[in-house]
Amino acid sequence: MPRDVTGGERKFHMDYGVLGIVLGLLIAGGLLVSQYVLDARYASRKQAADFVGVPAQARIVGFTSTSLLINNLPLTNITVEVVPAGEPPYLAVIHCALPPAQVAALAPGQTIAVLYDPDNQQNVKIAGTP
Repeated sequence: MPRDVTGGERKFHMDYGVLGIVLGLLIAGGLLVSQYVLDARYASRKQAADFVGVPAQARIVGFTSTSLLINNLPLTNITVEVVPAGEPPYLAVIHCALPPAQVAALAPGQTIAVLYDPDNQQNVKIAGTP
């Protein structure tokens, strides 16, 4: 049995070069997968945010502010009932970063102007916001 520098017996032996290579490959693979996932999410959200939108009225059903900040503004989820002209109303959730004063001004039952994507009606944003 090989002895270590202190003179005691080694309990096991491992080739650290192979371990380093394996760990390096695992980390690199994880980074590639996470970058792919983030790119796909960004592209999906960018496409959703870039739609021109059809104007409609929406009634606020409820809202929640999250602890997530975007440009130091809290992310707010606003559940609305969108009423497109000539179509049945439907529920959607608007995800937007609003200043606290605007969040405080929101109230269930309040009507707001929105833009919605007729190809994907879950893409809704408050009119006049990016």
